[in-house]
Amino acid sequence: MKQDLVSIVTPVYRAQDYIKETLDSVLAQDYESWEHILVVDGNDDPTIAPIREYMEAHPQANIRLIIQETN
Repeated sequence: MKQDLVSIVTPVYRAQDYIKETLDSVLAQDYESWEHILVVDGNDDPTIAPIREYMEAHPQANIRLIIQETN
């Protein structure tokens, strides 16, 4: 039986100290049909780098990064 897709949306702002713990928690779930969408508020947020590193280290994970441009 096919599982329904579950979308996990995480708003992110200067969360570089906690983001890897968040990503590890999502990746450890038993449910297999998920996507994790991280929305970063600002293109200069230091959280972007660890998210990109995590995405490169876990290419099998369905993680998307959305960076909202600041004015």
